[in-house]
Amino acid sequence: MAYVNLDPDFPNHPKCVRLQARCGANSHLLLIPLFCFAAKYHPADGNLSKYTPQEIESFAGWIGESGFWHKTCKEIGWIDKNNCLHDWKNHQGHIVAYKERSTLAAKTRWGKILHKSKQDIEINSIATSTAQAVINNSQAQVLNQALPTLPTLPDRKDKTLKPAVENPTANVNNSKTIVENFLGASGDVSQIGKKSEQDLAKDIQEVWVSKFPDLPLNYGVIKNMLRGVKGFQTVGSLDKQAEFILEQIRAMPDDLEDPVARLVDVLKSPGKYIKK
Repeated sequence: MAYVNLDPDFPNHPKCVRLQARCGANSHLLLIPLFCFAAKYHPADGNLSKYTPQEIESFAGWIGESGFWHKTCKEIGWIDKNNCLHDWKNHQGHIVAYKERSTLAAKTRWGKILHKSKQDIEINSIATSTAQAVINNSQAQVLNQALPTLPTLPDRKDKTLKPAVENPTANVNNSKTIVENFLGASGDVSQIGKKSEQDLAKDIQEVWVSKFPDLPLNYGVIKNMLRGVKGFQTVGSLDKQAEFILEQIRAMPDDLEDPVARLVDVLKSPGKYIKK
């Protein structure tokens, strides 16, 4: 990789001193990013003629009066009248030389690799052709072999048809087992389509948040209420328990001071809240 040459006396160069005197302190340092821009996009001649003064100042990073820094650089001699960086080839001509040398080296290197790859492809092609020829020869030998004679099957004397299912009750028993596995040992068909404990807990939490958004109710506590553990009582099945909890939440006043305590009290002694 080529680098931009910068003279050790650059900070004290007379042109830098004049540039600072007219454009302010450190304004000469803006030449460095401009040199880098030219080295990357115009390494051969540093020709910036296709850019406007404002664009050139933007490449350098000038934020002062528009056009002033560019005009000063031309007057001092950093930029020629044709908008080429002054004496670019003498100071930065090595950039193009390094680039050309790298390009030539890359072509040579990749040329060797491509040549080797071409040889490998030819070798693989020959190997593939040989292998295919061996396979074709083997297949031809197999096809030319005489086919074995099929044995003659004896006539079946007992032509009585047997039932397709030896035990007619087997499929019934299997179906019963599948239903029991789905519904549980009880085989209660009424359980089909009912919500799971997780779905019921989500329903309760959604109703609670819609009524008391500023007082969160722990998801684990809701599950304990549904299961009837840790002091909570149940009023029946999982669905009835969830329905009872939802009724109590909806019945609570919106301005209740401590609705969580009220719900806990309901679930720990539901008898006094159940409507008879």
